[in-house]
Amino acid sequence: MLTAIVFPESVKAELLSLATRRRFVLAREILARGAAGELLLASTAEAQVVVDVARVEMMRTRLASPFWDEADPRHDPAHAQRFHEVVNGLFGKTATLVREAFDVVAAV
Repeated sequence: MLTAIVFPESVKAELLSLATRRRFVLAREILARGAAGELLLASTAEAQVVVDVARVEMMRTRLASPFWDEADPRHDPAHAQRFHEVVNGLFGKTATLVREAFDVVAAV
């Protein structure tokens, strides 16, 4: 039985694009299911795969934009913008919406 989660089309498209580019085979298969505005997940394990794609992007962003924090003397506004885009967008929305239906690990 599949669980349907209403999901932002743009976030699903970005997750699918990331999974395709990085050759995350199972993630690509899962994210290709259903309509553009929904996730169709068969299990907690599949839900974790979707969240993991977002977690990988969050980790990459933290590594590529380390000077996002205004308290850091090396603060860079471009780093802050990218960091907050991912935290509040791709990662935040994915983690929040999937965790409403499944018990998954979302911590980075």
